[in-house]
Amino acid sequence: MWGKMVGTVTDWDLFDVLERLTGGPVQRIKLERKVRRLIEKKMTEAPIRDGVGEIITEAAGRGLRQAVASSSPRWWIREFLRRHRLESYFAAIASADDVRRVKPDPEVYLTALARLKVGPLEAIAIEDSPHGSRAALQAGIPCLVVPNPSTMELPFPVGVHRLDTLKGVTLDGLQAVFQDVR
Repeated sequence: MWGKMVGTVTDWDLFDVLERLTGGPVQRIKLERKVRRLIEKKMTEAPIRDGVGEIITEAAGRGLRQAVASSSPRWWIREFLRRHRLESYFAAIASADDVRRVKPDPEVYLTALARLKVGPLEAIAIEDSPHGSRAALQAGIPCLVVPNPSTMELPFPVGVHRLDTLKGVTLDGLQAVFQDVR
């Protein structure tokens, strides 16, 4: 159930699910505080995934402008980039704070494209969730999916390219994968 929520915002209520599963009431306020602390801790301690830093620095070295298009709040994106010393690599950020609808709606990707002043076929989206990959495809952006542990068993839309990791992947390798799209 959690994996199906990755990459979007929903009205799904964890506490309703827990009450159905346990057959009784849960201490919502106490549990909500604990869940919020755990999520914030997990978010702030999230590592950069294998190969991501290399792709980012290679793209910057080639003069390619990069953007973050995320359903996460801007504060979290900025903190993550700061902590990993990546903020200077991104010319634009499009977050949940910038759009009316988050992924799977394409609005966050369309916002990122507009801020970069590029068209969808001048970009490649690298995604880890079905919601994100649907948003990229609906925005007309070729999409590479590298699932995370929470999404690896979920179905992804037809039309995405999929890799298990970005470790060892180069921009030339990505260009070869998407050669037929352009």
